[in-house]
Amino acid sequence: NIAIIPNWITNFSNLERLDLSYNKIFAVPDLFGMPSLSEIDLQENEIAHFPWSLLEKPKLRILVLKNNPFILSEGERHFLKNYNDTESTQLNLVF
Repeated sequence: NIAIIPNWITNFSNLERLDLSYNKIFAVPDLFGMPSLSEIDLQENEIAHFPWSLLEKPKLRILVLKNNPFILSEGERHFLKNYNDTESTQLNLVF
């Protein structure tokens, strides 16, 4: 089990799928150096805060975040509750 995603992971700029589920990760680094990512699976970790700007990655289609101890503001809760109901999104957020 890993607790930290190493910063050098962004060296894999052609990586399309990142599965780090079922670990002890508590923080997610800036993954904007990975433009090809279409799927990120971080379920079952220890993530309390998430860089929601990752939702803007143009190629990202699947983001799995369920079963993390998120600390969310009321606005974030409302946004996430309604996110998949937005017709304009091409991203499936599993939260």
